[in-house]
Amino acid sequence: MNFFLVTGMVVFLIGALGILFRKDAISLFMCIEVVLNGVNITLVSFSRLWGNMHGQIMVFFVIAIAAAEAAIGFALMLQIFKHNKNIQLSDITDLRELRD
Repeated sequence: MNFFLVTGMVVFLIGALGILFRKDAISLFMCIEVVLNGVNITLVSFSRLWGNMHGQIMVFFVIAIAAAEAAIGFALMLQIFKHNKNIQLSDITDLRELRD
């Protein structure tokens, strides 16, 4: 049990540090996915410890939300790339410019 909790914590921290230090949008979305996977590992390990399926059911919802977040995020990134020709977060100032 401790191994899985420590693994979930390490995966979560790697994703959180990536969110803090990455500057481009693709790396940011990948780090958000890594954070969600760290939470999923923890939920599954607690579900196994307590002997019920509640944590594993919650993981399915988290995976579905992560898939929707990735689809919307990548669609936004495509529009930003079409407009700015790069996806650096420091260059993105206003999303209203994308309405054309």
